[in-house]
Amino acid sequence: MQDPYTIIQDFESRRIKSLLVKNDRVFAAALSYGVIEYAQATKEWSKTIIYDQRAYCVQYDTHGILWFSTSSGLFQYDGNKKRQIQVPELMDKRIVDLAFYPAYQLLIISTDGYGIYALNVDTHQLVWTLRVIDGLSSDICRKVQVQGDTLWVSSPMGLNCIRILPEGRQYIRTVQESDGLPGNDIKDFIVRNNTLFVAGSFGVMRWENFMEPQHALAPKFVLH
Repeated sequence: MQDPYTIIQDFESRRIKSLLVKNDRVFAAALSYGVIEYAQATKEWSKTIIYDQRAYCVQYDTHGILWFSTSSGLFQYDGNKKRQIQVPELMDKRIVDLAFYPAYQLLIISTDGYGIYALNVDTHQLVWTLRVIDGLSSDICRKVQVQGDTLWVSSPMGLNCIRILPEGRQYIRTVQESDGLPGNDIKDFIVRNNTLFVAGSFGVMRWENFMEPQHALAPKFVLH
């Protein structure tokens, strides 16, 4: 009987920063010293070393093109060759995570200390930015996820919720400890419909119906 899983053990001492599955037989990994795409044609897995320096994240678009960020900037890989995407506004900024919003042809980019950037996927032009001055809880942004027309962004100061509109973006709110989170420093998260899975130094939490308003009871006290 064939094992229901496959273990790939050639990562050596390279730390995995990001992992994304393209389909059942192809996935990509961003490592502390490179980007590798793995493919399974038969029983064995083959690998293509796409980039051999420090990398931070990987993401496939709707056409199967791999986008990834490195210490040198933003890149694309179409299966044959890679090319760097020149965006002056992102020079010298560490790109932490990527997400696509196909409805408006946007690439959403989170940065470490400079907020959120939205680029047009085709022209690579900057469409809008979002920082603390616009309502973000922190310019230190981590994971981003798009669900419907809503962008979720994790940070050391909670989970930000942004509505993506044709004319730009609209800041909605930040979910924080005062709303029911066990802590504001969010390391990772997944939003599925109205359920939030969130991880931090507090552990891992599952929160159902988290988008509904939370009404905390007033503390009891006695005046003497």
